[in-house]
Amino acid sequence: MRRAARGLSIVLIGMLLSPPVSGEEKSGGGPNASEKGWIAACLKDNGDEATAFSACVGKVTGACLGLEDAPKSIKSSDKNGHPRSCAPVEGRIWDDDLNRWYGDAVKVVPAEAKDKLRDA
Repeated sequence: MRRAARGLSIVLIGMLLSPPVSGEEKSGGGPNASEKGWIAACLKDNGDEATAFSACVGKVTGACLGLEDAPKSIKSSDKNGHPRSCAPVEGRIWDDDLNRWYGDAVKVVPAEAKDKLRDA
């Protein structure tokens, strides 16, 4: 899980450092069901963290960009294929997942550990 979180952090930092996306480049409404479902299925199919990281991260962005090795089953929500509009779509999926996983974690950790978890 640490490898996946570290890699995802790098992707998210890159997206945060990118200049704002203009109105023409925005995908319009965030990730669609195909993109969300593909990542959920990928994580389920690749239980080991290292395998899941290499198998799942970057694939939605790749499909949006039209990369040859991207899974063809992902139906991209973005039609212009620009990196500044594709990467945030995948980033939002991972951000939503991380927020959900954090919420699940704080439900089961002891009260004294919650502050440490939040500050990590």
